[in-house]
Amino acid sequence: MRLSLHYLNQDHQNAKALEALDSMESKIPERVIPMDYRVLYDVANFYRYAGATDKYHRYIDEVVAKLVEITKSRPREALGQTNPYTLLLTIYESREEYEKAIDVLNTINDVYGGANTTVAQQVNQRIAQLRAQIVTKNAITKDTVAVQPQRNK
Repeated sequence: MRLSLHYLNQDHQNAKALEALDSMESKIPERVIPMDYRVLYDVANFYRYAGATDKYHRYIDEVVAKLVEITKSRPREALGQTNPYTLLLTIYESREEYEKAIDVLNTINDVYGGANTTVAQQVNQRIAQLRAQIVTKNAITKDTVAVQPQRNK
């Protein structure tokens, strides 16, 4: 992984980064030695940065599946960048799956927000922002459909 990161960051050699990642997968397959969701998330993003979106999507789908299972047990680890809820929220937002992101935020509020009014306030603000994005996305989609030319039959 470090070699791939080196190629991505220092040399901007995407082909070599992909070669290193593919070599890692062939020698130590994830199906044989499962990766922690945080490591798998990094691998997915390395593929994305290197331009291999198909592999990014395959890995990020695995991350989502793992995170959904983990969050079912409602863990209470510290909120931070690698918290399961935070990663799941980030992925859903990047996919523009805003309703799922709002569900994650509601779970964060349930798990962390009870006695912590700051968390509850931040969650509610973020939900309002996501609802606004949903409205905007729907308006753009509606406008795009309305603007498409009619075909002669």
